[in-house]
Amino acid sequence: MKKDKSLKIFAVLFLICGTTLYAQTAPPNQNKPQPSKQTTRRSNTEEEIQEQLAKQAKVKLEYARETALKRAPGTVETGELERENKQLVYSFDIRSAQGAITEVQVSALTGKVVSVKQENKQQETAEQKREKDKNLKNSSGEDSQDATDEPPFIAPQRPTVSNSAEFQRPGVLQLEYGYDSNFNADGTPSQQFVPLALRFAVNPRILVEFDNTNFLTQTSPDGTRQTGVGDTNLGVQYVIHHQTDTTPGVAASYYIKIPTASSSKGLGTGRVDHTFTGLVSKNVGSVTIDFNAAYLLAGRTSRDGYASSGQAALAFSRGVSKNFGVTAEISGFSRNDNSPGAIFGLVGGSYLVNRRFSLYSGVRFGLTPEAPRIGVLAGMTVGVADLYRKKK
Repeated sequence: MKKDKSLKIFAVLFLICGTTLYAQTAPPNQNKPQPSKQTTRRSNTEEEIQEQLAKQAKVKLEYARETALKRAPGTVETGELERENKQLVYSFDIRSAQGAITEVQVSALTGKVVSVKQENKQQETAEQKREKDKNLKNSSGEDSQDATDEPPFIAPQRPTVSNSAEFQRPGVLQLEYGYDSNFNADGTPSQQFVPLALRFAVNPRILVEFDNTNFLTQTSPDGTRQTGVGDTNLGVQYVIHHQTDTTPGVAASYYIKIPTASSSKGLGTGRVDHTFTGLVSKNVGSVTIDFNAAYLLAGRTSRDGYASSGQAALAFSRGVSKNFGVTAEISGFSRNDNSPGAIFGLVGGSYLVNRRFSLYSGVRFGLTPEAPRIGVLAGMTVGVADLYRKKK
């Protein structure tokens, strides 16, 4: 009865998140800003750069303009999407009733005001000259690499169990590699393993993934240790709706587990599993919320057929500084075949070294008697290559 009740709960959560939010789907180019009168004479190269930048923006131009005018009332003289100080921002020059120019920059990812600067006549002239020089460079093919290589070049998914509905830039092959462990579970083995994941963004809506635990060591309560290779997972994720300033990002994924771990050593079940997941992500102010609800069909070890169960994870992440972020998550799964259900809590952090390289770490703790008491994890995310990048 408990199992049936858990399955119903997870099924309801999955359907609510998948069907209700699907109805809010917007056109894929909704975030693309329309050129203003001041930008209609840009070169083709500059227009291409703006199109590349617009694909990364999660906030609409109109919303950013309204936010800027609330901070500095007046008339918008110019407005464009640009990359400044490694941030993707909408930059507006606003002239007040007294004639003063204020430059307001609004993040194209969060919708928050990044900076407010008062400009005198000399500064305004210098800014116009810099913009003119930049456009000339772009039209001649110079510096176009830096202008188009916009974040997120990588989209780290760890240390959380949940994945984001959004992922890295199309064409980027992303590697995640690290260490994970589970200790002090009553009557069950302690584990230490080295997970590896390769994630490739085929286009803005489709991602394919290869996961493998390439080293696994398991210690039984009696002290017996077994070592070997873990299971392998192959999966695909499809973005149903990209996030906007008012609606969350919604995606669905399917993963199949290939039993490469030794069942004779007790490192795996030796059976094929199927996992269907609904993913929802939303930036609320400075906090990113990720929710996953999954339906697992696991190959039975006791007899033929599959045993079904539900899984769910809810994570909250926040940037503390430009490069450092913290996250908290609660996750769990219901009973499946011979495996008891469990609920976990996690706290962790991440550090973005540069646009291609990020570090993460975290501590996981069991909230139910059947869960391992504690787990420690750490690792890195690397942008291996942009396979779609055109060679000069």
